[in-house]
Amino acid sequence: MPDDIFPDMIAPMLFDRIKRCALIIAACAALVSQGPARAQGGGELSLYAGAAGGAFLPYAQGLAAYLSRDPALRTRALESGGSIANLTAVQRDANAIGLAFLPTVQEAATSTGFAQGRNYANIRALLPAFRSTYQVAVRGDSDIGRILDLDRKRVGVGPAGGTDELLFAVAAKHLFLKPVFVNGSIAELGGALLSGGVDALWVGARSPIPAIADVTENGGARVIGLSAWDLAGLTSRYPYLTPAIVPANTYRGQTRPFATVASWNLLVVNKDLPEETAFAIVKAILDTPDPATEIHPFASETRVEFLNENRVVDYHPGLLRYLRERPAKPR
Repeated sequence: MPDDIFPDMIAPMLFDRIKRCALIIAACAALVSQGPARAQGGGELSLYAGAAGGAFLPYAQGLAAYLSRDPALRTRALESGGSIANLTAVQRDANAIGLAFLPTVQEAATSTGFAQGRNYANIRALLPAFRSTYQVAVRGDSDIGRILDLDRKRVGVGPAGGTDELLFAVAAKHLFLKPVFVNGSIAELGGALLSGGVDALWVGARSPIPAIADVTENGGARVIGLSAWDLAGLTSRYPYLTPAIVPANTYRGQTRPFATVASWNLLVVNKDLPEETAFAIVKAILDTPDPATEIHPFASETRVEFLNENRVVDYHPGLLRYLRERPAKPR
């Protein structure tokens, strides 16, 4: 089977996800509508994000500014150590909101990985935030033509312990690969790819990924995708992975679409966040017709149609109430 996968090969998987989400929305629309609720007054909400330079912080800053237009939803975006730190803060604080990578939420929900022996029973999902796709670049003159060729190769996977490294470890294990993991900043690893210091660069971010665009545009690197077989295996085994297509011409020299995996980032809250407050947050976000402008460009994916991409942790009752009272309108 060829390693490149065409949209018609992946369509059944995507259609199944869309169909299931449509059933959720249809069921919610059938419920009886109730009157609107007001946000519950109280102290300032803390929105735990990530480090400067990452994707979490600007999204959180935009969301905090947007929510704070309502005095009852005053929110402050906070720099943090990322998903694990955010989940820990939310576990302890009923007035905290956090951004968290879905595979990390999976570990928290199942007490595995970083959460082994620790209690994260208070974590609830509020909304999907935005999706990160995972892409691989190799040198233009490399003989690497497929993911399986990364066995025993040096692969740049971002900072040690980061989400990129975590996801690549999952993929490598599933595909029975034994690559050499090389850590560093994405900028450093992009330079190492072009100079021959690493054989491949694995990066997860919103597509198009700037680091991939840089090495393909300025250094003649090229991208490779997953085969249909590899993609189906990964997404069926790991509930936090979804299939994604990167359209042709996303990057220089990329004349064909390619398939890869994506994973979502969630807005998470404590189960004891008052339902009134959670409902008001959800309503404010989902009722805006143009979240990309009003909140942040990434917020275009903070929408009800992506709810069933989270299959690892329960949603907060405030969201469920929103779905009962203000069912999403079909596009």
